Amino acid sequence: MMRVRILYFIAIFSLFSCSNEDEEKLKALARADIIVDANDSIEEQLDRLEQYQEIELNFNKRYVSDLEGLINSAFDKQLEHFEDEELGFFAGFGYMFSYIFKSKQDWEDEMQLKSKKYFGSINVEQDAYNLFLSYQNDISNLRKRFRSRSKDNKLPVQQNLNLPDKRISLGVLSSHSRNNIAIEIISEGIEKLASLLIYPFIAWILSLLFPKFGMVGCVTSIIVFIISIAFSIIISMWNDNSLIEKLREQNKEQIAIDYQKILNELNNNTHRFYESN
Repeated sequence: MMRVRILYFIAIFSLFSCSNEDEEKLKALARADIIVDANDSIEEQLDRLEQYQEIELNFNKRYVSDLEGLINSAFDKQLEHFEDEELGFFAGFGYMFSYIFKSKQDWEDEMQLKSKKYFGSINVEQDAYNLFLSYQNDISNLRKRFRSRSKDNKLPVQQNLNLPDKRISLGVLSSHSRNNIAIEIISEGIEKLASLLIYPFIAWILSLLFPKFGMVGCVTSIIVFIISIAFSIIISMWNDNSLIEKLREQNKEQIAIDYQKILNELNNNTHRFYESN
């Protein structure tokens, strides 16, 4: 009995200071049946009850900590999703054509739909719900392994987080698209200018370095082309980063959630269950 008790207190102590892999092993230990002797004294039964209760209280802390981390990182994940889906070479050209050919109203309607798609609260609420289901499953499995006489076996219920939709305006995509149009025009101009001014200079340098090389003109054209492409890529990356920063600046509204209140309610549920045994 003492050996089992020591193992469980080691699991409780280590639950929040281990790697994810170790944590899963400890959760498995917490879910495992404790060997119970039919002749256990009242004191030993109380010790066993305390062990289960401490494990469940630690599950409560872990869940609230994970929930806070999920909520705090939600906007960055939304931004990352937006960047993966909506920025880049092909998406940039799509926005340029949309900006040129769509009416002002159609453009604004498209921006509102995309804002709700990427920065709405639905996906965050779903992630929070999935996290709660995993936590609730851990609690349910733990209690099933406890010889319960409790009349109050109600599992914890998820709190209403009341997550607001982020008021993120994608109107900044207008200036982003205009910049991309300007970048393409300037890149073409640089390529033409390089062909007129830089091309002869590069060709002359190559002819000096490689006097017997017969493809000076071809190599020079490639170098001029690379210069133009490099300029386009560098400025486009700056334009994309500028857009992301403008979107980030709009995220001023902090989500106010009373995590201590959530933890207190979960702990109250735990205490009611074990105190009625």
